[in-house]
Amino acid sequence: MEYELRREQEIELLKKGRTIVKFFFPEKCEDCEHMEDVLEEYAYEYPDLFVEKIRSNESKIVIIGFNVTNSSLSLQHKVLEELDEESLREALCDLMLNPPVECIGL
Repeated sequence: MEYELRREQEIELLKKGRTIVKFFFPEKCEDCEHMEDVLEEYAYEYPDLFVEKIRSNESKIVIIGFNVTNSSLSLQHKVLEELDEESLREALCDLMLNPPVECIGL
């Protein structure tokens, strides 16, 4: 999606157990193309992910989802200033309600 969701739309997605990934990127950003491809692949592979692509003056990824601990569930967000796949994968594993099997052991 090429625009930013309204707060009400985000709340509806979160109520359905989805994890929201906001990818902020400037118009001319060579590193961003690879990350955009990675995010599109993840969104296709993991239907619980919802990816927003938002033009901005900076490049970063904001992930909004749920952190599940032994007896609690809390809404959290993480900001990734560095656009690398490993940090993205770790953050997604932390904040997805139904993380993929690849998250085991991370």
